[in-house]
Amino acid sequence: GPGGFNDMKIVSNLCLGTGFPAGARVATPTFAADQKASIQRANDSNGFGVMVRVNSSGDGYLAYVDGDTSVTFYKVVGGSTFNEITPNVGITALGAGDTLELRATGTSTTTLELFRNGVSVTTRTDSTAPYTSGQPGIYGNSTIDNFSAADL
Repeated sequence: GPGGFNDMKIVSNLCLGTGFPAGARVATPTFAADQKASIQRANDSNGFGVMVRVNSSGDGYLAYVDGDTSVTFYKVVGGSTFNEITPNVGITALGAGDTLELRATGTSTTTLELFRNGVSVTTRTDSTAPYTSGQPGIYGNSTIDNFSAADL
C-alpha cells in the first residue's frame, strides 16, 4: 500500500508530492460529514489518490490509483496505517486529464462512492467504527491538478 503523509508543494500551478507519497487536507472551511473531493490527473504515471473525512491526525478514507488500472480503497489510521477495504477495482487506464471523485455519505455506515470523469465506478462501505467527520484531501507521489471539494 501507500506510505505515510509528507509535504505537498505547488509547482507550475500543479500539486506535487515532495516525499513518497505525500498527503494534504483542506484546513478551512469545515466540511459537512457528507462530502466529496475530486482531482484531475496531470501528465505522469505515479500513484495518486483522493481523500474524504480526513482529520488532523491523518485518519480518513482514500481511493488510491496505482499502476493506472487499479483503484484500492483504504481506511487510513494516523496517516501511516493503511487498512484495505477490499476488493480493489480494475479500471481502464487513466490518462492525463481524467478526473477522480470520491464521495462519503452516512454515519453509522459510511458509503464511499468513486466516480471517474463523472460516471460512478463502484462503491464500498465501512460499518466498523466508521469515520463520521473530517476534511477532503489529496494523496500521492504524482502531479495532480484541479482539486475541488464540496459538501453533498
